[in-house]
This record gives sequence, structure tokens and C-alpha cells, in this order.
Amino acid sequence: MTQENKKTVIEGKLMPFYESGLEGTLWSIHEDGKEGYDGLNPLQSGHILTVFNDAARTEVLWSGVVDFEMDRQSQSGLLHAQKYSTRLGPWGYGLPRNMHPYDWVNMFAAEKPARLEFNAPD
Repeated sequence: MTQENKKTVIEGKLMPFYESGLEGTLWSIHEDGKEGYDGLNPLQSGHILTVFNDAARTEVLWSGVVDFEMDRQSQSGLLHAQKYSTRLGPWGYGLPRNMHPYDWVNMFAAEKPARLEFNAPD
């Protein structure tokens, strides 16, 4: 297996990370067994995300490729089209194009168990 084909898999829980100066929510998965910033893994478009509805990770709630809309004006249009209030917070680090923002935010707020897959960098 070549290095570019090597998949990295992270097990953890969803985490809507934000702190002063960040200017938005950084959608992340916090890796099991790690503490603090060491366990923080920001999601990016192209990552494969599987979200589970239960701690045993037997019931899949959502699975798909992360596809973020990053442009703020387009995000506003996406929210209006899906009848979701733009007043609910800054979305500087993307909104999903392939899932209703309300469902996305609720999964992260509930810190659902999740698996993240992506190609490891060279």
C-alpha cells in the first residue's frame, strides 16, 4: 500500500469547538483516549464521517462525505433555502451542503459518537 492510499481512522465524539477569537464554530471530532487540544481533529470537506446514535456504535445516525459550503454569502442562502435562522451563530468554518444545518448542529451539540476517515498526508 502506498502512503497516499493509507487511510487514517479516528474514533471519538463530535465536538462543536469554539473559543474567543475563533469567529465561528470549528466542526471537529475529539479522539477517544486523548485530552484537550491533542484530541481535536477539525473536519474538512472530503473527510468521510459516520455518526452513531448510540455509545456501542451499532446504530448509524448519519454517514457521508463532509461537504462544506465555506462562502458566507452562500451559507446565508443555504440557511434561507432550508428555512433555518441565520441568527443562530457564526458559521465561519463551513455549513454542510448535504445535510440540513439543524440536524448537523444537533448532532454536534449532543456530542454523538463518531468515526472519521481520511487519507493520511504524505
